[in-house]
Amino acid sequence: MKGKQIVFFAIFDDLYSTLCEVERDFEIEYVEMGSFDENGFIRYATFSDIPHLGYTDKGDWAASGHRFMVIPKGLTIQIREVEQEKGGIRFIIDAMKNPVNMELTVKGIYTKKANVIVAGRAALTSNDAFSTSVYKTFLSLLKKKFKKVNGVFIGPNAEAKLREGWRLVMIENSPVEKDLATFI
Repeated sequence: MKGKQIVFFAIFDDLYSTLCEVERDFEIEYVEMGSFDENGFIRYATFSDIPHLGYTDKGDWAASGHRFMVIPKGLTIQIREVEQEKGGIRFIIDAMKNPVNMELTVKGIYTKKANVIVAGRAALTSNDAFSTSVYKTFLSLLKKKFKKVNGVFIGPNAEAKLREGWRLVMIENSPVEKDLATFI
């Protein structure tokens, strides 16, 4: 299956009601994705339990951090062990061994520089019924609550900050000409 993704600019207040509605429609939880030193994972029962959601210290939307698999409650998580060339093992939590999920990356307000919002995304990499339903619901809610500009969605609070002069970026250190504002 070809993957799908939704790119969005949002702060916590933009996503709050959307994620509340998704949680009302589906019994879900959030598992942090990434590459880790230790064998284990972090699971959140609700988005409101995730620390600092809507804030990021990473200026690149594709950088690690605040990436989650949205999964059915209680789903068993598979962890990949990857031997490193320099020795040791990294423990990987991703969709490769956990295909039943919607990936949710929430960046938001960049904490290392004033007046910058970094893009987030929701992605679908498998076509199972659960993942597809959650993704379609999330997309439907964004279409109702966010403004679509050049293929990306902008939350109302992120748009207000844009109008106040904030930058909406994929990568913070890119030239200003690459900002979303230049396309509006």
